[in-house]
Amino acid sequence: MPPRFFAFRSDQELLEQAARHFEILDFHVYAAGVRYQSLTLVRPVQW
Repeated sequence: MPPRFFAFRSDQELLEQAARHFEILDFHVYAAGVRYQSLTLVRPVQW
């Protein structure tokens, strides 16, 4: 299981910061009682 990171950021702020360093493959929000943001990221290929 990949490591996890917890922070209190808006969806927009989280996506902007993640996009600076990673390619965003997936982003979705679970809202089952507590709101939970989920990101799947990959490092960009460097040539």
